[in-house]
Amino acid sequence: MVGMKKINKAVEKLKTASKLSETYYNKPLVITYSGGKDSDVLLNLALNSGINFKVVNSHTTLDAPQTVYHIRQVKKELENNNIEFEIKKPRLNDKPVTMWELIKKYDFPPTRLHRYCCKVLKETSIPNSLIALGVRAEESTQRKNRGDFEVRGKTKKDAKIFTFEHTKEVFDDALDFSRLLNMDINEENAFDCSLISNCKKKNDIIVNPIIEWTHSDIWEYIRSNNITYNPLYDMGYQRVGCIGCPEASFKQKCKQFHDFPKYKENYIKTFDEVIKSRKERNKPFILSNGKEIKSGEELFDWWIEKDKYCGYKGQLSFNFD
Repeated sequence: MVGMKKINKAVEKLKTASKLSETYYNKPLVITYSGGKDSDVLLNLALNSGINFKVVNSHTTLDAPQTVYHIRQVKKELENNNIEFEIKKPRLNDKPVTMWELIKKYDFPPTRLHRYCCKVLKETSIPNSLIALGVRAEESTQRKNRGDFEVRGKTKKDAKIFTFEHTKEVFDDALDFSRLLNMDINEENAFDCSLISNCKKKNDIIVNPIIEWTHSDIWEYIRSNNITYNPLYDMGYQRVGCIGCPEASFKQKCKQFHDFPKYKENYIKTFDEVIKSRKERNKPFILSNGKEIKSGEELFDWWIEKDKYCGYKGQLSFNFD
């Protein structure tokens, strides 16, 4: 059950992040929005907090029609209230790109171990910004290691994590020291902690306002506040995102492609082109058991791991080169 303590803490995180953004970046906090339930809760919390913010959505080219429509509706409502909402289209080497083009470029479909698609389609760069994400620790083992505030590094090991309490304390100290020493707020000084130093350098900082919220917390908040949510949840989907995500289970993929057959057609068509191209370069798609994948439909069945049920090793049965 979501309590006022969690709600208040999320709001306070957003308020602190907003102050950091306006103080050191001279621009509003960025709220990322995917069209999913967590994003809707994050957005509602931002609206209720009274902070100044802008919204950014990454258009993946793989969202279900219901998700696209929901995002457009939210965008329209926010813009009617003078809140900026930017939809970023994916780009590669500074050129527009789709999932189908990415697959042909990489020469094989994205898999759980080679998930090249996220970096291009979802993790759109928002440089020199303080960004609010709707991630929750409950969602995955990886996300359990995330904190209230984070400084992005070149690698995951370089990333630094800070609690909300520490962030608020060092920000208050930085303001006090700058006044005491009669220094410009953006000028480096010996008393700055690494978070403040990174803010002054305008490096990417992340705030996770609902990191400790549970699945039940999210739905209770949505229902208590009458938030309009993505209709995919009423169609039996627990999570919404890219159709054909490598992280989805066989059962989930089967539902997705049953509900949205056009995406299946596009994947198979693209896979046919990949197989043809590989054959022309004498690089056939050979699995570890010696089986050659000869058609887009065969590659599709292998990719969704239908073959696991036929004694193969699924996505792990191909040596990527």
